[in-house]
Amino acid sequence: MTLVGLGLHDENGISLEGMRCIENADLVFAEEYTSALAKGSLDRLSKKTGKSIETVDRDAIEDATRILEKA
Repeated sequence: MTLVGLGLHDENGISLEGMRCIENADLVFAEEYTSALAKGSLDRLSKKTGKSIETVDRDAIEDATRILEKA
């Protein structure tokens, strides 16, 4: 399991290492409650990385059971 900061504002704020981690991941989850990204950012990031990105809400992060089961 790797946690990657998505940066500020849009998909261009992610680090190159973060991008590499997403490209190599089996599953990708994203949360937007701590920092909302610009509209369409996750769709564009999905296209850039070739990965489906599942958004999760605050409860899923704070409980984490679903995410940990997938890990």
